[in-house]
Amino acid sequence: IDFLKSQPYDLVIVETAGIGQSDSEIVDLVDFPVYVMTSDYGAASQLEKIDMIDFAELVVLNKFDKRGAEDALRDVRKQWKRNHTAFKVADEDVPVYPTIASQFNDPGVTWMFANLCRLLREKLHLEPSPSRGGQGGVASAVHCDWKPQLDTTLKEPRATVLIPGSRVRYLAEIAEQGRGINAGIAHQAEYASKAQHYYEALKELGDEKLPRPLELYRSADLQMPPTSQSVIPAQAGIASPTDEQPKSDAGLRRHDEHGVDRSLLRLRQRYNAALKELSHEAIHQLREWPALYASVTADVNEYKVRDKTIRVENYRVSLSHQKIPKVSPPKSKDWGELVTFLGKENLPGHYPYTGGVYPYRRSGEDPTRMFAGEGTPERTNRRFHYLSQGGAATRLSTAFDSVTLYGEDPAPRPDIYGKIGNSGVNIATLDDMKKLYSGFDLSAPSTSVSM
Repeated sequence: IDFLKSQPYDLVIVETAGIGQSDSEIVDLVDFPVYVMTSDYGAASQLEKIDMIDFAELVVLNKFDKRGAEDALRDVRKQWKRNHTAFKVADEDVPVYPTIASQFNDPGVTWMFANLCRLLREKLHLEPSPSRGGQGGVASAVHCDWKPQLDTTLKEPRATVLIPGSRVRYLAEIAEQGRGINAGIAHQAEYASKAQHYYEALKELGDEKLPRPLELYRSADLQMPPTSQSVIPAQAGIASPTDEQPKSDAGLRRHDEHGVDRSLLRLRQRYNAALKELSHEAIHQLREWPALYASVTADVNEYKVRDKTIRVENYRVSLSHQKIPKVSPPKSKDWGELVTFLGKENLPGHYPYTGGVYPYRRSGEDPTRMFAGEGTPERTNRRFHYLSQGGAATRLSTAFDSVTLYGEDPAPRPDIYGKIGNSGVNIATLDDMKKLYSGFDLSAPSTSVSM
């Protein structure tokens, strides 16, 4: 610090690496101490332990966009008044300034800087003088009067929040949505299994009114005439203790006087009730599953993309002459298990796309990433041609230097000059981009470029 003070600088800023509540030794080394803090100091009683609120000429309360920052500003100003025994000073005159340093052109930072210059000018009795920061030791013609021309109409920051307060739980909402979907799938799977069990029971009992799978009974088939019921005698089918086995199932059923089977009616009603618990999407998926299963288990599958028919072989032959399927669908025929599979996993190219957004992967080439980026466009271009030599496809991946990524042009400024072409290729113009990919057909399907 003493060495910097001996140099012809107008202002030397010393930043500490962070101090504790009672660390204030920096005050003895500077003319104008400034304390930067956030609202994450704990309870208001902790402010009494922070020495810098007492020693600092100016206190900056940063991250004013955080929740509780306004309460923190009130407490810090109140603590400053208590430490300086200045209870009659208005809040706006207390040298505690809220800021949002991460926000571009923040009015809080502007107002704080204007007051910093004012306090420096008043305490150190700074007079307007030519700046000594000219090149070659020659004084610049620009005068430093410590009165920056800034728009200080707004004195407190106005947070431009990327995520509004009503949406701060968006990650939790996404998780809740996912859990809700899984719970819905489990509910549908339970009733799908019940519906299938009822359907199989009705089929086993030989119901003459049995509809096709996943279709409802008609309302007329669910009605039972309001008449007295009787049990058909043993001669008509009721088994006696001495009978070894009834001759038919019909004798075990309860009928009314019109011959309506009550057990069938109850099973029909249960089947309809279970089927109505399924969504239209689940029923549609179950109906389409046999055709989808057949398409991925046949030797060749055909599907259309934008009116173009694509033929894909479903199997690969191993060295031991075994047919290995590219897609292995579940073999279960249980409706509940199928609803769970179709809702949580499904085949590739189908929602929820856990197996990928495309039905099949590209089989004409192996996954390749031709990564390069160093120095000039010409040098990186030569590297790209070397990597892609002899390959069926060109999959380029480009690394840019930090100068290009931050949108800066090459310049002799040290922090830019030292990074040109470092850990990436430098691209400043359209001509540089043309040089970078010279010799490659970027419109060809076999060529792709990631940046």
